[in-house]
Amino acid sequence: MIAAKHFIELGHKDIACVTGPMKIGLCRERLNGFSDTLKERRRELPEEYTYEGNFKFESGVEAGKYFLKNKLKITAIWGQNDLMALGVKKVLSANNYKIPEDISLMGMDNLGVVEMVQPSITTISQPFKEMCKKAFELIMLQNEKKEIIENITLLEPSLIVRESTQHLSNL
Repeated sequence: MIAAKHFIELGHKDIACVTGPMKIGLCRERLNGFSDTLKERRRELPEEYTYEGNFKFESGVEAGKYFLKNKLKITAIWGQNDLMALGVKKVLSANNYKIPEDISLMGMDNLGVVEMVQPSITTISQPFKEMCKKAFELIMLQNEKKEIIENITLLEPSLIVRESTQHLSNL
């Protein structure tokens, strides 16, 4: 999992995650991949270091409040989307935490706004254009009544490193 690997490479051990709704399979898969990658590198994701959000900015705000209220010794937080990461950032900044000096922060989706805020947010970019192109190709095949051979296409997301993450030794 890209987010976990990035934080581990930066030396972080106390890492939290703001998930999307756990009733959604994708959110469970992301959390499992994140947690499994941490375990492979001898790190844990304690239950209290996970907050279930709903992909909205406000749930990121609530996650930030939850982490601060519980006084968790977190050095890095990954939001399963950029809006929740921005919500966490708002709460941390309002409580005088500096990103990335006090806590590294990462989102997912590469929304334009994460490049516009200060500090700009490290994120994971999905290959949306490639996904749309592949979906269009499949729709056209189906439209032409051509046989679609079942296949799975994996499109790799990419890490966009910006200002919101730094090596733990720099904290």
